[in-house]
Amino acid sequence: MAWGNLLTHMDYQHFLPAWPEAGTFAVFPSTTFKSQAANRVLAYWNSKRGARLRPKWSDFDLIDIFDVAPTTIVKDVIDDGESFINRYWGTQMVEILGIDATGKSISDSYSETETEVFHWMLRRALASATPVRVLADMALDSKTVDLQLEGIIVPLDGETRENEHLVISYAFGYALDDEDTVLANDPANRFT
Repeated sequence: MAWGNLLTHMDYQHFLPAWPEAGTFAVFPSTTFKSQAANRVLAYWNSKRGARLRPKWSDFDLIDIFDVAPTTIVKDVIDDGESFINRYWGTQMVEILGIDATGKSISDSYSETETEVFHWMLRRALASATPVRVLADMALDSKTVDLQLEGIIVPLDGETRENEHLVISYAFGYALDDEDTVLANDPANRFT
């Protein structure tokens, strides 16, 4: 079953240049998600963590959520969030962003401004006791189409350290409703 992540007839190579200068991008702790993809990841994460605060990386198997794996990224947390390395970069992420960032840090693939925004997003997730919700309405450069999404970020412990990995999954094609727009426009949820 598809989870609403299929995008067609868009030139994904133009995705990054317009962002973050154009569009909406909000990140905040939440246990409420609306897209099927985000709820699928949340349910799986909850089933693996049990009574613990977070599951371990060894508990988490992407094959169990193969239906959302194409729009999923797994990041290794380096030096308590000073940097992040992509352990896994889903195939649809390659298609959308035009890069395979597996094994790369954020700064290897993005501009200084984009790196700063992504580090802010991931550090918010590390500091949260709950999963983090991402809402975006990002304009594509030289296009009249907006790319809307809902994302979820969940932390995973390593075998010896807490918060050693972050799993990020996006539901592309998600249309923000009025409630989402209010949350996305709240200054507390936005990068400044």
